Amino acid sequence: KTSEGETHAPDRRIEASLLRREMTRWLRDNTPETSGYLASDREPEYGVLARWGEGHFITYDARRPAVIGNFGDDLGSEHFLLARSFFDADPARAEEILEELRVRYVVIRSRAESREMAWKLFTTDGSRLGRYRMLHEVRPHRGTRPPSYKIFEFVKGAVLEGTAPPRALVRVELDLTTNLGRETRFEMVAQTNADGRYRVRLPYSQQPDARGDSQAAIYRVRVEETIREVTIEESAVQNGATVPGPAF
Repeated sequence: KTSEGETHAPDRRIEASLLRREMTRWLRDNTPETSGYLASDREPEYGVLARWGEGHFITYDARRPAVIGNFGDDLGSEHFLLARSFFDADPARAEEILEELRVRYVVIRSRAESREMAWKLFTTDGSRLGRYRMLHEVRPHRGTRPPSYKIFEFVKGAVLEGTAPPRALVRVELDLTTNLGRETRFEMVAQTNADGRYRVRLPYSQQPDARGDSQAAIYRVRVEETIREVTIEESAVQNGATVPGPAF
């Protein structure tokens, strides 16, 4: 206590541990169980990618298969290095890495993460990336504003295809409200080709239980001042199906 008898704020390490526990418990309660957690001879259906320091906590508290963990490269240096390279990769290469490692969920820890892909995911909430939907965010550290963790699902994404004048700019927007009440916007931008066709990949559906704790409105597709609304089925998001888009 201070000389005035007031209690100091909790030690930052204790608070960090509590926030990490919130993250792992959300994964445990809100993601599908996998094979291989207790039976090591069975291969899990998917993996969870986070920084290696969170690996053990995801394995033993969330009870989900961490792609990399505190054993470092003891489980295979090639995959360990490949997984770590995700955080520095450009978006196209990052998708290839997640596909190869069969990752379904990605956990990003705080804006302090400065590596390219991690920083992009955290600061944009996955906007303009096409295959990441934000499911949940953990409350900020005391005295800070950004969430301490953000959890994304890596999906195939529905492919919206439509027509507009040649070389027109097509903007797709979706307003989101996170579980912390924070309002954000997912956006994808494309340009029609010489034949007037556009193509964008969208990771959110209008099925409430498929978005984790994020609340989503209806997609708005905009060409100049004209706006059309679009809804996306969850099956299209999971299967990467093509969905007819509006014509302008």
